[in-house]
Parts: sequence; structure tokens; C-alpha cells
Amino acid sequence: MYNKLFLFVLLLPFFAMAQKPAINYGKVDSIDHSFVYKTLHNKYDEIIAYTTEGYWQSDKINYLLLASKNGEYFKGVLYLKRTKGNKWSEPVVKLKKAKKGKAIIEQLNTSGLWRLSPDSLNDQNKKNSDGSIETLTLHDGTNFRFELISADKFLAIETYQPEYFLEEMPYSTQRRVFIKIRDRFLKDYKAL
Repeated sequence: MYNKLFLFVLLLPFFAMAQKPAINYGKVDSIDHSFVYKTLHNKYDEIIAYTTEGYWQSDKINYLLLASKNGEYFKGVLYLKRTKGNKWSEPVVKLKKAKKGKAIIEQLNTSGLWRLSPDSLNDQNKKNSDGSIETLTLHDGTNFRFELISADKFLAIETYQPEYFLEEMPYSTQRRVFIKIRDRFLKDYKAL
């Protein structure tokens, strides 16, 4: 009996470390939603927000936004930074009308972005030719994140350092799709 208890206590730290820690620097409130959700979810019909997150960016949060309300479309940003007391400043939101915003939102909705699997996008287990599995790690990378928000909906699709993991695991088709969607979004957003 004591041997089993000792073995359990000895192995407990390994079981606790089995789960990948969340990389969601933009999620800080108790209901687990983003600053965009907290700030704007009840002011627009639909919002698409895009951000990058990482250790070197952990003192600021910047979102690119596309929003719609009553058939009108808006482009803008939401940003905030960490203050001296390690608290967040009030979010600053800047939006302007964007007639072509509808096309970008429709493109994201039809691209399959919202149907991508979070498990596949963040799989870090590389299958070797001998059948073994190697867990890949990378520190100080960037997490890329899209959020789909409405008054009663919140969906986040994100992946950590997708180019690196795609290079290491070329069979990772979901990452390839994510990169393609992200790059098109950034190009179209910039052209708005």
C-alpha cells in the first residue's frame, strides 16, 4: 500500500506536466474572453479580430478589427498596454467605415478558418519514420490568433509558430491552410 502511494506521489508531477500550457496572453478575465470581446461584443453585430501574442509582446495587445453593424462595415484597431502596476490600460478602439470590409469577412467565413481543428493546429508530436513520436518544442515564438465575436458567440482559432511546425511536420495540412488564410487576410486588410 505504501509503495503504491509513494510511487503515485513521486510520479504526480509528471502527470501534471502532460498538458500543453495555454498560450493566450490576450485572455485575462475570469470568463476567459478577450479584450475585444469584453470591449465590443455588444456594440457590433459581428467582429473579426486578429492578433499576435508572444512573450516579447506580453506588455501590449494589438488587434486588427473588422466589424459590422446594421449592414455597415468598419476597419480598425484595439490596443492597450501594461502599466507600471502590472495592470492593463483602458483599451483604445479606433474604427472607420470600410465599404469593402464585407468581402473580407465573407472570405474568412468561406475559407474554412472557423472549422479548423485547434488540436491539429497545435499538434507538436512529430511522427518519425521508425514509428516513434518526438514532441517538438519552441520557445519565444509567436502565437497567431483570430477571434469571431458577436453578442452571443466567441470562437478563437489560433496556432503557435505555424511556419516552424509546418517545416518540421509537413503533413500538418491544417497549419498550411491557416497560414494561407492569415496571409490573405493581412494582404486584404492592408489594402482596405
